[in-house]
Amino acid sequence: MRVKITPHVGRKTVGSPDEVEAAIEKSLDANARATQAEYEKTVATWNDKPVFTITKTKYGRSIGTRDKIYKFVDGGTRPHIIKPKGPGYPLRFATGGSPKTKPQIVSSYNGKPGDQPRAAYLVHHPGTKARGFTKILTVRARERQHLYFRDALKLVFHGK
Repeated sequence: MRVKITPHVGRKTVGSPDEVEAAIEKSLDANARATQAEYEKTVATWNDKPVFTITKTKYGRSIGTRDKIYKFVDGGTRPHIIKPKGPGYPLRFATGGSPKTKPQIVSSYNGKPGDQPRAAYLVHHPGTKARGFTKILTVRARERQHLYFRDALKLVFHGK
């Protein structure tokens, strides 16, 4: 995201370039923490919660996780075949549960494990619909960044 700052001739300003840069960095940090909190909301009811880290980049912040399961939940999966790991052993699983997350909703629910036991030597999994958390949270972060910039720069230029 590019931000262009131009001075207004005739206005009394108090901030130095270093103060302006510090204010911008502060606003980026604040928005990143808000976005990180939204990511954590998507896994609030999970037993094994992924860790979301903030990485500082030049003129920006990146929030991410190394958790593979979160990647599959966020991005979805294609239909695929599941086979047992060893020969002669069937897969054992339960159906009839409900998921802890829903597509396009930045939240987490209690969910419910399956209660109908099944066994099979081969499963044609239909895939998982993408939750799309990253797309939603990226748009939200971009939409609110100007508010963080405005508030941080007000302090520099007007001391308010």
